[in-house]
Amino acid sequence: MLKVKQLLLLLIFTGMLLPAFAITPGQGNWRWRNDDGDETTATWKADERTPVVLTHQNNIRLRVQMGNTSIFLIPPASIDLGYSFDDGTSWSLIADDETSGHFVFAESTHFTNQDPSTQQLSVFPGACDTFLSGSLFDTYDTNNNHPALDSNEGTELEFSIRATEQALNLTEYKFGLFRSSDNETPMDLCSGTTTITLTTNFDAQQLPLAPWAFLLAMALIISAKVFIVRRIY
Repeated sequence: MLKVKQLLLLLIFTGMLLPAFAITPGQGNWRWRNDDGDETTATWKADERTPVVLTHQNNIRLRVQMGNTSIFLIPPASIDLGYSFDDGTSWSLIADDETSGHFVFAESTHFTNQDPSTQQLSVFPGACDTFLSGSLFDTYDTNNNHPALDSNEGTELEFSIRATEQALNLTEYKFGLFRSSDNETPMDLCSGTTTITLTTNFDAQQLPLAPWAFLLAMALIISAKVFIVRRIY
């Protein structure tokens, strides 16, 4: 029978090992894209792990890799996408709240909620060595689940979202994946890359008139005046 000291040392040693065996899914590679095509034909807004500037309140899509960095099976669970506008100090989950939410799920005409995903992102070694089909989401649903992932298995999830009137201009937003078991802390980045970011610049859509458009407008005004003068005289 173990003595008290031996038992205490065993418990301490076991406690030290538990974090190493924790079930820890992580975010891998990610990429922003336009909502102008289906799961494979939609165009990309930038390279992988590259922040973009959002200048409109139309749909925008975010594709994220999720991998199993533990030695245990991660069972299916509801998955959420969250955002932070204060550098990760606080987070909000994206739902359908137009009155206070800065982003909402946005229905796409190019796919149906929970359509299966294929591999579109680069493989991140050690977390996503083996690809499993994930899902595309354009509707807030508590049954938006990720697949079961064994060790070193990964999937890709894609979200169609839209900025609301509450979204802040000239602000950097961070985005992260959340599981239903932890809706306060986003998954770590297993790839060690920069946090998923998007910067807003809604004023950029109010562009000044192009020079050629200005000249065309002046030509129309002058021709109209000439026409009026000719009709009078």
